[in-house]
Amino acid sequence: MLVNSSNPQSRLALTDVQTAAAAMGQPLDIFAVTTNREISQAFADAARMGADALLISPDPMFASRSVQLATLAARHAMLVVVCQRRCDATRAGPPRRPLRAMDVSCCAAATACYTPVNYMGL
Repeated sequence: MLVNSSNPQSRLALTDVQTAAAAMGQPLDIFAVTTNREISQAFADAARMGADALLISPDPMFASRSVQLATLAARHAMLVVVCQRRCDATRAGPPRRPLRAMDVSCCAAATACYTPVNYMGL
């Protein structure tokens, strides 16, 4: 899971996803980032670890980087699932630049305040 370590709200999403992953018996690796370079490195690290997908926490930093996320997903042949908080008034409405929507669900959907916004850059 990719989280913005400079955003205290990330803990809420991280807690939800950790709970869901534990309930499903799934491993969860956390990649804490704050810069474009760290985002690129996190994708490379996840790919080296054999990850097939990367869950992106709901955060304005990631919402404004959909092209970068899709480009990195394509480069590393990795599914990217972006979770967006419905109750976050700063990002209400559809994504600005949907690249290719996938019909997958978000682990954090167990929390009523989340809705999935899914991109796959392949």
